[in-house]
Amino acid sequence: MTATVLADDAELLCHVVWPERVGLVLGNEFNGLADEWLCLCDHKVTIPMAPGTDSLNLAVAAGVFIYERMRSDLE
Repeated sequence: MTATVLADDAELLCHVVWPERVGLVLGNEFNGLADEWLCLCDHKVTIPMAPGTDSLNLAVAAGVFIYERMRSDLE
């Protein structure tokens, strides 16, 4: 599973090499993912954002992650 997080140690979404199958785990807009979920994930991925931006709406973030995952199949 891949955790979608806002963290300095997470891989930037634009650099991810996606496996054939992946499960994305997204947290809520205010608290992110609980530690119980993070410890179950193999990878942490983040969307690069402008300085001062601390989060995206969950639906928007999910759409960006899904778009990037599907786009990788077309390359």
